[in-house]
Formats: sequence, C-alpha cells, structure tokens
Amino acid sequence: MLNFNTKCNIAHTYMAQSYPLNHIFPEKFFGYAQGETVEESAGPKHKMNEKQLSDLYDRTDQDIIKRIAMSKYLLPDQLHQYLWLSGRRISTGDVCRRLRKLMMTRTIRQVQVTDGENGLKKLDCYKLDYWGNKYIYSHGMYLHTGVKYLPYKSAVDQDKLDGPVEVKKVLIANQLLLNMLKNHIDVCRFGFMDTLRPVSEIYDTYEEVTAPMLRTHLNVTINPFFTGGGSCNTPVLLSYEVVRCNPEALDHLANKIKRFEAFENRELYPCVNYHPYAGSMHFVICGESEAHNREVYDYLKKAEGIDSDLRILFTDDLLVQKGDTALYEFTKEGNAVYYQLPSYTMPEQYAA
Repeated sequence: MLNFNTKCNIAHTYMAQSYPLNHIFPEKFFGYAQGETVEESAGPKHKMNEKQLSDLYDRTDQDIIKRIAMSKYLLPDQLHQYLWLSGRRISTGDVCRRLRKLMMTRTIRQVQVTDGENGLKKLDCYKLDYWGNKYIYSHGMYLHTGVKYLPYKSAVDQDKLDGPVEVKKVLIANQLLLNMLKNHIDVCRFGFMDTLRPVSEIYDTYEEVTAPMLRTHLNVTINPFFTGGGSCNTPVLLSYEVVRCNPEALDHLANKIKRFEAFENRELYPCVNYHPYAGSMHFVICGESEAHNREVYDYLKKAEGIDSDLRILFTDDLLVQKGDTALYEFTKEGNAVYYQLPSYTMPEQYAA
C-alpha cells in the first residue's frame, strides 16, 4: 500500500517522540478479557457539504484521514508516530486537537473499549466515518474489503461490528509495523487486513481454478537483504496473524494455517491484493505472551490436517509493546530460538 523508504517517508531520520506502549498500557492490556464492550461515538450532524469540509482540512489533517483509513483503527499515540515517520513534526497535543476537530465534523469516529463490569473506559482509538470515507474516495484512494468503511447502522444490521478483541488485534498489527519502521527494517510494502489470493488470469489455465484466500491482520514484504552467511535475493513476505486467548481463537487459527499451507505448497505464489509478488512466505503468530504462544504451538502440532514440519514463527505482545521486532520459533525440545529481522544500513548523511 505504501513504500516508506522514500524521500517522502524518511524513516531513517525518525526520532522516537513517544513512549513505548508498555509505558502507556500495562502488560497484557491488549489481551482477551471477558466482559469488555465497544462503544462508538460520532460528532453532531451538520449541514456542511464535501467542498466546505475539504476546505477545513490542511495537509496534516489530510494525512491523518488517509492514515486512519489505511490502518482501520489507530490509537492517538500510534497516529503521532506515523506522522513523525512521514516527516511531520507535530506535538501529541496538536494530534489530539486535530482528532477532536475531525470527529466533530464526522470525518472520523471515536471507538472506546470499556470494561463491562464497571463501564470504565480502557482505551480510545479512531476509525473512519462518513465524511472521511467520502473524502478519500474523491481523492482517488480506494480501500479493500478488509479495511473498507461500513456505516455504523449497516454494520449493526449485518452483524459486522467489530468487538473489543478484533479492535485490539488491529491496534497490535499497527504497532508491529511501526516497530519495523522505527527499527529500520527495509519494508517495501505492507497491508492491513488484506488477502493473499491467486491471480484469476493465471489460474484460468491452471488445474486448480478454485483457490483458497487468506486474510491476515498484517502482510509485510521485506526487501532482499544480505546476511552473515549469505544473501536472500527475493522479497520475503511476513503474514502476521494476531491471536488472543478467546475460546474460538485456536480453531480459527488452525483453519487459516491450512489455507496458508495450500499457498505455500503451490507452484505459483499468490499475489497480495493483486500486487505482483514472488518470493518466500512466512506465517507469523503474535500471541499475548511467550507462554500463550507455547499453548498455541502445542495445539497446532496436534491439530489434524496441519503438517507437523510446517515452520511457524512467533512474536508476542510483550515484545511488541517494548518496540522489539524479534521473532522466535520453538524447537522440538520446546526451546525458543530467537531471530532478529535484518535492517538496512543508515545512509552516512543521516548517521549521528
């Protein structure tokens, strides 16, 4: 969806202007908790038209609208980090003021996750609202199904309103990408909630016309890189699936891994939302903790229809909230072996 390593998105000049998430939220804050609810708040109705609203938006407001549209849900702190990555030197207070302005014009909508027992607010995030959707489409930005705007009433009627677990999954997926960008991982493409699918024109002449589709919370394509023992000369696709401890999570995950296996074993690799792609693929599970990931690993090894030799990588909320990009896998003996994603060398003119 976007290439961050360009002159317009100067990742290597980024300086962390906000605390890591573990300084803002306690450990396991983004995990599953019984009784949580989601409440959405919209601004008051108004009589301004699209042209009048567009005149209210400056360049920073436009960036905020587009970023929220791409990310589906964003915490104010995450939005602040994205803006700094794109070269906009803005304070957290200014971000909050702009969010309030956009909310009052029904450009974005506030989403609150609350504790079901006492009704206390646990976190605030933002998503696209009616006029924000009109704005991005009028400016040539089209959203795929995974992040597409759906009016609140339609979402309720169709039972497609995201619950607290799904909201938290998307927030963690955004933090995964932010950590990569801040740690100079050479990201050439990313997409939230988009699908792996074959190109129908190719499979029209292929034996298997009906091919599986797979939607994960974050797909990241990393550029070819050099390692100490050699080099990787093809892009690497990391498909991150965020998993919580809710009761139906493991069965749902097993179904996704079976579809991932179907892709990995094909002679022709899929495309990511029809973007040309060829290279190696890795399925990465982001659990709530290393202990939770061990439970997931044990379940998958015993699940029917999944290759016991399939390589699955893991990360967890505790690493993500610290800003770490490390991945790990479990050996047959049950030990965790850690890996670090390769980063590109910072150009001399930006080096300290």
